[in-house]
Amino acid sequence: MSLRYECPNCRRPIIRNGSWFKAVSTFHCDACKAKLRLGYSAKLALFERHGKAA
Repeated sequence: MSLRYECPNCRRPIIRNGSWFKAVSTFHCDACKAKLRLGYSAKLALFERHGKAA
């Protein structure tokens, strides 16, 4: 399942598989090169948001 996360700096969508979001904790936005941290609570919110849309 593909999930969508928006970069908080440039608002560019980052679309990856759910397993990628589960495994990663920090990554860089491809558009603005900002270093982003995705903590546990942010991951829960991301999966919950996509679960309601499905």
